[in-house]
Amino acid sequence: MRTPAVLALVAASLVVEPTVSDACSKRHQPIYELFDDAVTVAEVQVTKVPTATKFQVGAGPVALRAKRIIKGPKATSLTTHETNTSCHIGFRAGKNALVFLDKKGHTVGGYEGYFEDVARWRSALDAWAAATDDAARAAVLVAEIEKGDEAVAYDAAYHLANHPELIAQLDAKTRDQLLAMKPKRETFTMLPVLAVRLRGKDLTDKRAKAVLAVTEFETVTDPNVLADAIRDGKGESDPKRIAAFERCERIHGRKLYPFTAYINGVAAHFWPKLAEVCRSGTPHHY
Repeated sequence: MRTPAVLALVAASLVVEPTVSDACSKRHQPIYELFDDAVTVAEVQVTKVPTATKFQVGAGPVALRAKRIIKGPKATSLTTHETNTSCHIGFRAGKNALVFLDKKGHTVGGYEGYFEDVARWRSALDAWAAATDDAARAAVLVAEIEKGDEAVAYDAAYHLANHPELIAQLDAKTRDQLLAMKPKRETFTMLPVLAVRLRGKDLTDKRAKAVLAVTEFETVTDPNVLADAIRDGKGESDPKRIAAFERCERIHGRKLYPFTAYINGVAAHFWPKLAEVCRSGTPHHY
């Protein structure tokens, strides 16, 4: 089940959701990423879960009745797996749910690959499944942001911010509309992070402003020049490193590493690795 927790991005003023409990943490994976990574996406009913003990959550096979296959081979039943670690999925017998499964039947994204609020996500998921190119995918994300459901809009803005090839599909009017939007809650939104990538002019966060103040890379088209700047930068949150890598993603026209991660800086020893990612154009697998 998806249960929001809070992580800071960029600064305390840019706050994002995700993790299931204080005992288990992972990077957030929005529904659109889960869909793309999954072999099977389905609406199901959980029919059998492992037996729990007095001291431990049950672990083992989980039986699912497939009510609707959205992606993947047609089936009437599916089998997945529960773990008794701190990152247990949380399957509950008798519940209807959406599941995102890999080729081995495990949930993609751990506990984020199973959630019970099916009705809330159905239309967004169906629209994403029907989108056949970058323009259509970008349109789906913008539409979900504009609808205003906090959780769905959060995932839509999160995914859009991480994908320069989708941002490239936005015309000037759409970009202005997104920049003009005001979140219902400042502590549950990805709009400020997306605004950095849209080149917003009214940003208040100091780090975001510092990154956008770096304009020297905007005319650079050689990834090697950017890779050298990333390698030679100083510190974990060097605005020049961040700006150079962001520019490199735009040149390659794809996500090389999540913007929602590196906008806040990464470990100093990891920047040289991202420099090589920029140089090659091959996304970092994480």
